Amino acid sequence: MNKLDSKISEINSTEKTLISDFITESWGSAISVSRGKAHNTTELPGFICKEGSKILGLITYNIYNNECEIVTLDSKFNNRGLGTKLLSKVIDKAKENKYKRVWLITTNDNTHAIRFYQKRGFEWVGFL
Repeated sequence: MNKLDSKISEINSTEKTLISDFITESWGSAISVSRGKAHNTTELPGFICKEGSKILGLITYNIYNNECEIVTLDSKFNNRGLGTKLLSKVIDKAKENKYKRVWLITTNDNTHAIRFYQKRGFEWVGFL
């Protein structure tokens, strides 16, 4: 287990303000919209990697119809494995709970994210 692994834990309710600030800094708002549904990311389950009170990475997801939608994934470190570790935690949780699938939505111009997810076994299945 490396240093970052030991700092990854499930999100708990005491971290809402910290998560809101982190997501807002990255995305401009703690609200994320997917398929017309607004998600308050501070209310979603997920995994967090912290050093003290500083978030290094965060993934949130939503469960609906026995499927797991990844809503946000953010890492302060590119190409260091943190995003992959966070994603793996959600995939493990989905397998543990026997969810039908893990999926997400990104824009078609976000080639960095598309490559990231494809390298980890995700398929590009739809275009709008």
